[in-house]
Amino acid sequence: MTGCPVLIDGTAVHPNKPLDGFTLIDVSGTCAKGILLANAKHVDIRNIKVTGYSGPLIGINNVTGKGLEGAAVIDPPKVPEAVKAPPKPYQLR
Repeated sequence: MTGCPVLIDGTAVHPNKPLDGFTLIDVSGTCAKGILLANAKHVDIRNIKVTGYSGPLIGINNVTGKGLEGAAVIDPPKVPEAVKAPPKPYQLR
């Protein structure tokens, strides 16, 4: 892989439904930004050999797993408001 703008952008995961079991192994190449993850558990990141990126290689928020040593903490992503239930249930006619 060469010249990609962002290696991984996994920040659009809602905190109420975290990603379970993300794995990234044996990746090499160049990128402008590294790995950004939010709201994930059981992550496994190994053998990442990329160059050219600015900032931290791995940025996380609410992420647990292996290979996260030295990761920078990023701001939590913006979460859309939940859809409110109508005051009166919908009825099909």
